Amino acid sequence: MPKMEENKKNAKKEELIQALEKNLGIVTNACNATRISRSAFYKWYNNDPEFKQRVESINDVVIDFVETNFYRKIRDEQDTAAMIFFLKSKGKKRGWNEKSHIEFSGSLGLMLPPEEEKIYDEADAEKLRQMKEILDKK
Repeated sequence: MPKMEENKKNAKKEELIQALEKNLGIVTNACNATRISRSAFYKWYNNDPEFKQRVESINDVVIDFVETNFYRKIRDEQDTAAMIFFLKSKGKKRGWNEKSHIEFSGSLGLMLPPEEEKIYDEADAEKLRQMKEILDKK
């Protein structure tokens, strides 16, 4: 590629990087602001390691920005929803989770009522019997 075209492409990449910074890493907004196609963005992203690294760096900065504002919302506004979200994300070891771990031993008693068992053909009924045996063993 001639030097002039390479310089022009690098200038467009730089323009797009700056637009990404201004648009919090949102590709569509940055492309619209610079009139550079999304396909050009992804071509550069996938084929230019330096460009990709700069884009990923912007994404890290955006995450830092959002986390900082999230923590401010908890600290300054004492936002209950934000606190709960934080605790469900970071406080799992202290019981702040919605999932319960239940241990089970025994039989599930997987039996279909006679009228429902007729819906299945013999091969399906055999599979169900095998599944029941496996579950009963656990």
